[in-house]
Amino acid sequence: MKLSSAWLYEQLVKKYKITEAAGLSGRDSYLRPFFGNPMYGGERTGHVCVIPVASEQEIRELQKKGLSDRNFFVFVLCADVTDCDGTDCDGMDRGVTDCDGTDRGEMERGMTDRGMTDRGGMDCDMTDRGRMDRGEIDRDMADRSGTDRRFDTFRVTWEKNMPGSACVCVTMAGSDGSSEKNRNSEKNRNSEKNRNNEENRSGRMNGAAEILNYLQEIFDTCDAWEERVSGLLAGNAGIAKVLEISAEFLANPLMVMDADFSLIAEAEMEKLPERARLFTEEGLNVEYMNALLQDAEYQKITQAKGTAIFPGYISGYRSVIRNLFIDAQPTYRLVLTECDTPVSESCFCILETLAGHLEYQLSREMPASMKGTLETIFQSILTDRTADYVQVSRRLSAVGWNSGDEYLCLILQITYLNQKQLSTGAICHYIQRQFRDSVSFLYQEEVVSFFNLTRLGMNEEEVAAKLVYFIRDSYLKAGYSRTTRGHMNLRRQYIQARTALDVGSRKKPYLWIHYFNQVALTYIIEQSTRRLPANMICHEGLLRLKEQDEKNHTEYMATLKTYLDQGQNATQAAKELFIHRSTFLYRMEKIKEILRSDLDDAEELFYLELSFRLLEQDEEKKQ
Repeated sequence: MKLSSAWLYEQLVKKYKITEAAGLSGRDSYLRPFFGNPMYGGERTGHVCVIPVASEQEIRELQKKGLSDRNFFVFVLCADVTDCDGTDCDGMDRGVTDCDGTDRGEMERGMTDRGMTDRGGMDCDMTDRGRMDRGEIDRDMADRSGTDRRFDTFRVTWEKNMPGSACVCVTMAGSDGSSEKNRNSEKNRNSEKNRNNEENRSGRMNGAAEILNYLQEIFDTCDAWEERVSGLLAGNAGIAKVLEISAEFLANPLMVMDADFSLIAEAEMEKLPERARLFTEEGLNVEYMNALLQDAEYQKITQAKGTAIFPGYISGYRSVIRNLFIDAQPTYRLVLTECDTPVSESCFCILETLAGHLEYQLSREMPASMKGTLETIFQSILTDRTADYVQVSRRLSAVGWNSGDEYLCLILQITYLNQKQLSTGAICHYIQRQFRDSVSFLYQEEVVSFFNLTRLGMNEEEVAAKLVYFIRDSYLKAGYSRTTRGHMNLRRQYIQARTALDVGSRKKPYLWIHYFNQVALTYIIEQSTRRLPANMICHEGLLRLKEQDEKNHTEYMATLKTYLDQGQNATQAAKELFIHRSTFLYRMEKIKEILRSDLDDAEELFYLELSFRLLEQDEEKKQ
C-alpha cells in the first residue's frame, strides 16, 4: 500500500532524530523505499528515496542538479562526520541558497540519471496534497533540534524549489568505529581529506541501510494490516471485525454510520464518555446529532471528497471523518475519534486505504430494504385508495399485526433543517428502536409511524410521553390520531393525524404536539363551510342580533353567547357580564323577540352555539 510523508515522518521520529523536514502532507502517497545509489538505476517517482549525504551542502547541490520530482526523500547524515568545507554537520545553520558544488561522485550521478522510471505499474496520487499543520511540525522540530529558525528556512526553500516532493533529514550516530576515526582525523583534515571522505561515506551508507530497513518494516506492518482487512472482508467477517483490527492498529476508536445517522458498525467506542458518543446503549444521542446538524463546519465535511479533521468543540474529542461514496454519493461516513492517540494528517493515508475497502464492501452488499414487509403494506394503504382491505388485513395478520389489535398513527412534520441534512432515516430508526412493534417511513416529505399498541402493551398516552422530548429536541411537530381497533380504519387514522397536525399548527402554532381529539370540533366547523360561507349557514336570528348591535351599540350577541356558555343559567351569566340580574333578564327578553324564539328547544340551542363558532371562524379568516 501507499503511505504518506506525514505518516512516515511520524514513524521515523519515534526512533531517529529528525533535523529537517519539508513538504510533509497527509494527502500525498508513496510506494516502498529504494536506495539512492547508482547500482539501483536512476530516477524513480512516487517512491520513498533514501539518500546518504555528507552534509546539508550536498542536499542543496542535489537540488540544484535536479532531484526527481514526486518523491519523498529521506536524507541520512551521520552526527559525527564533517562536510566538505570543514563544518560539523550538526551545526548546519548556514543559508540554504543554491551554491556551486563539486562532483559528489557516484551517488550524485545515480540520482541525476534520468533513465529509470520503474514505478511498479502504480501512479502516485498527488492531487490536493495540502500540508501538515505548520505549528505542529515547527514545535516538534524545535523540540528535537533545539532551533526552528533554520528549519523554517530550509522548509521554505525546499517547498519553493521542490513543490511536488517532501523530505526529511535523519541524523544518525556514527557506526562501525567511523566516529572515533573521524574525531582523530579532525586535526589533520586538510591533509587526510580523501581518506576521511571514504570513512564518512561508509558510515553514511551503513546509516542509510538501517533507515531503509526500518522504512521497509513500516511498509511491511501496514501491508500486513491491509491484508488482514482484505481477508476479513473476503471471508464475510463483517465490517465490525474490520473496524476492530483497524481501531487497534490506529490506537483510536472507529465507527461507520450512514448519512442518516444510523449506526453500521463501531469498535472501541466504549472508551469514550457517553457525552462524546453519538450512539449509546439507549440508541442515537439526539442532542449530539442536532448539534452536528446545526454546525457549519460539519456541513462542509459531509460533502467533502477527502479526509478532514473535525474539531472537538461539541463533544470534547476531535475526530477524523472520511465520507464513503456509493455511486458517487456520500452515503456513509467513516469516523476516527481521538482518544488514546493524538490525531493529525498523518493517519489520512491509513483511513483512505480503509475507506477504499469499505466502499467496495458496502457497494457489494445487498442494500437493506428501505421498504420492509410492514412498510410496504402501509405504503400501499396510504397510496392506493382502491386497495383491497380484506387482502391488506390478511397480509398484516400474516406478520402478527392482527385485526383485533389497537393501532395509533403519528405524523412528524420535518423541518427545513432535517430535510437539508436527510435525517429522516435517523428519525425512523430511532422510533423503531424505541418501539419494536412499530413501523416508520417517509411519506410525502413527512415521517409516518404506526404503532401496534396491543403488541407493545402501551396506550396512546404512554407512547406520546416516551416521544415528547425527542420531538422537542429534534425540532419536529407532531400530530396524533385517535386509537382505533382493527385494519379497516388505518388510512383514516392517517387522515386524523394529518388533520391534527394541520389544524393544530394553524390554531396553536406555538405547540409542538397536537392531538386529533383537541382539534376535532374546529375540523368539523371548517368542513361545514367548505361550500357555503358562515353567514349563509348560521342561525338567521344571529345575523339580526349582530345588525342590531352594530346599529344601536347594544350587546345582545355577547349576552346571548354568555347565556349559552353558562348552560342557560341566568344568574351566573349576569355575574360573568357584571350586570344586575334584572338587567340581564330584560336583555334576554329583547333577544328572544329579535330571534323570534323562546330558546327552549335543544336543537335550536345547539344550532345557535354552532353558529357562534362559525361566525367566529369567519372573523378569524378576515383578520
